[in-house]
Amino acid sequence: MSDYQSPYPGINAHLNSALLQPDGGWEMFHAAHIIQLQQTLDATLPENYYAAPEKSLQVTVQQQDDTFSMRTIPDISIYQTTLEKKSTPTANVTTPTAILPLADTFLIDEEIEPNAVAIYQFDGGNLPGKLVTRIELLSTANKPGGSHYKRYMQRRRETLFSKVNLVEIDYLHHTAPLLSQIPNYPKRAPHATPYYVFVSNPEPSIKMGDMGEMAFYAIQVDEPLPRFLLPLIETENIVVDLQAVYSNTINSGRVFRLLANHERPLALAERYTQADQQRIQTLLDAFQTS
Repeated sequence: MSDYQSPYPGINAHLNSALLQPDGGWEMFHAAHIIQLQQTLDATLPENYYAAPEKSLQVTVQQQDDTFSMRTIPDISIYQTTLEKKSTPTANVTTPTAILPLADTFLIDEEIEPNAVAIYQFDGGNLPGKLVTRIELLSTANKPGGSHYKRYMQRRRETLFSKVNLVEIDYLHHTAPLLSQIPNYPKRAPHATPYYVFVSNPEPSIKMGDMGEMAFYAIQVDEPLPRFLLPLIETENIVVDLQAVYSNTINSGRVFRLLANHERPLALAERYTQADQQRIQTLLDAFQTS
């Protein structure tokens, strides 16, 4: 079967709205998207890293010698096998909407828990290796008002304070943004966008006066998902084409192509602003006449 041709340059609003209905299949899409991301990372990472799918985000107890430690486990991890470093690509990546001091993204009363992908550095013998970067794909239960919001925000803080890079991906336009500094799309705040991506780098450290930064990508309904620099160890990065991963996810399952049928009415259209509903219709009209 040929690849699905989408009228949308970025997030497919028909698919996204269908998935976000009760029993709409979001968990199925989440799992498929995680696998596509893991496979993309494995094909892109330097030879001294690897990506590994894991169980959903949770806290587990590990024993080393006579001591026990707690850590969170994401859906996918990336590990480094050696300390070799390669040049960092900088060309042909999306310019962030904003660069924020990472300290400004910590709110005392924020809580959340998205499902994740993580990246590890392999230390040459024992698995999993050193946790380098975590990638979280947010689910409704993990956003403000959700049942796991508090727990995730605690883990988010722990992750960044342990100098682990963090990427957070949000396709859930019907819920409030993860951080209060971000314009609230459901409340129709000025300059709000339906989708966003955060890329947080806590280096050199997460101490007061010596914080890292967070690149914020705001994404409109008629814009592609970004190509962003994924931070690894120190100054090492790779380019991740999130739009390519998203498109491959749609093409990975027949059910997603069926749900993405843009000839059907847009489900839950009222969750988009009037301006975005018009943008969506413009995309559909242009696709039909092309």
